[in-house]
Amino acid sequence: MGKLSNIISIAIGIIGIAIGVYFHYTTKEKKEITYYLNPETYKIFNKDLIKESRKISLYKNDTVKINQNVYLTTFSIWNSGNIPIDIKDVRKDLDVNFNGIKEVLDFSVTKEIEKGVSQFSLTQLNPSSFNLKWKYFDPDDGIKLQILYTGESIISTTVETKILKTDIKKFVQIKNKSSKLFQIIVSTTIFIFLWFISFGFTKFRNTFSRIYVIRLFERKIFKISAYILFFLYLIVIPLIYWKYFSEVNSVPF
Repeated sequence: MGKLSNIISIAIGIIGIAIGVYFHYTTKEKKEITYYLNPETYKIFNKDLIKESRKISLYKNDTVKINQNVYLTTFSIWNSGNIPIDIKDVRKDLDVNFNGIKEVLDFSVTKEIEKGVSQFSLTQLNPSSFNLKWKYFDPDDGIKLQILYTGESIISTTVETKILKTDIKKFVQIKNKSSKLFQIIVSTTIFIFLWFISFGFTKFRNTFSRIYVIRLFERKIFKISAYILFFLYLIVIPLIYWKYFSEVNSVPF
């Protein structure tokens, strides 16, 4: 009975610590802005095909003829923290730079979480850069921008700003392949671990008493360590999977 009480106490202690750590990080105030450039671009104007036919031409502002490939992509930026980002905290304006773009022919906001509330203001600084301002920037709020441009088919972006106690993060989408690999690794290790425990504590352990692994299980310190590791598997591994490999990892709009 004493051993059982010790095991239960250890389990309760580990669960209590895990719950405390979970609520500490989930309730902690976090100021964070996340941005995402769609890696897929769409070619909507092919200069080589147009040269062959010479029946279709593309003009900017009805006067400037476009003689380059034209691509379409989208860019999203949102408040990924849990508290509002006050415009008064902005020490350096938020500028979005698109690397690989020669000229932005047209841009428009295609989606806004709370339209008209945040009052986002987007200004083009030069052929490939924009400045973003807002009146209110609440958690989970943001905008999606559609860009029509000339330049390279594969581009990248950087966000330059300085906001008080605010992290600027590039969104990285986790592939399903990595998620499945993680599941396989975790499932295999848990299976092996549980197999050793069940093998060591079943009524058949005396039959295999000469095996070194079983002798280890007969030691009290090893039994306690085994139970601690077991409960860590049950608590820590699901939390890691939920944090980094769950299906919630997606662009909000």
